[in-house]
Amino acid sequence: MLEPFRQFKMIINPISGAGRGLKEGRRLARLLLQEGIAVEIFITRQPQDAEKEARQSQIPLIVVGGDGTVNEVINGLAGRDIPLAVFPVGTANILAREFHLPRNPAAFLSIIRSARVRLLDAGQICGQMVTRRFLMVASLGLDAEVTRIMRRSRSGPIHLSSYLIPLWNALKHYHYSPFTLRIDDRIITPPATTAVIGNIRNYGGFFSITHRARPDDGWLDICVFSGNSRRDYLRYLMGALWRRPSIFSDVVYCRGKKIDLIKAPRPIPVELDGDFFGYTPLTCTIIPHSISLFLPA
Repeated sequence: MLEPFRQFKMIINPISGAGRGLKEGRRLARLLLQEGIAVEIFITRQPQDAEKEARQSQIPLIVVGGDGTVNEVINGLAGRDIPLAVFPVGTANILAREFHLPRNPAAFLSIIRSARVRLLDAGQICGQMVTRRFLMVASLGLDAEVTRIMRRSRSGPIHLSSYLIPLWNALKHYHYSPFTLRIDDRIITPPATTAVIGNIRNYGGFFSITHRARPDDGWLDICVFSGNSRRDYLRYLMGALWRRPSIFSDVVYCRGKKIDLIKAPRPIPVELDGDFFGYTPLTCTIIPHSISLFLPA
């Protein structure tokens, strides 16, 4: 039996889970204190607060929030081996769905007691003088445009239904610009209009695009789509719902350690772990076994 951790910093995003984050975080903190586990609480108030707080922490972290808050924290921890536990209260919670992380405080406490930490890979995007890590997924193209529209229109807590109008607007108005990727030494043809880079299988909570991905194998899985119409992307969406979008002849599925965008007629929107990142150009690489995550047995 591993020696349990007795002290944590808890980073709470109060608007996660349609505003349930603060209530759930305080409830969890009371349970941990009853078990003799010291908890220092930090409540975020604006974007990047979680990242800044994680950068200063010297003790294990508990994140009470969604995938976006987790992304901030892993960027704050970059280069340091500080264990992280996630209590999911977000919208999609794709990390929680991938690893079956409990939303029940008592079940979560059993993970903390076990002190079982697994080393996972991280992806890293370098673009426009900004470098950021992702744990779950990165994408270029249409679905990144959805996150751009969402960021522009978001105010306060969101639900899954909050994505419907941004998705429809992206499908209706997005200009499909073909771009060319080089994955390791292979140039992907035909040119892509959207690409999804996955470190895990789950996508958006209910879908799977990079369905062969493993988060600790030292590889990134890439699904490249070349369709250029709304009909094509509705077809891909159904394939992702069936968890096999690569069945279509105009989809390329491959793996790699380095992805470069080598040709594009205009900047392409980019998304990391469900949040808008910016625009290309970019290079994406894998950082093996760089994140320590508490996981169920």
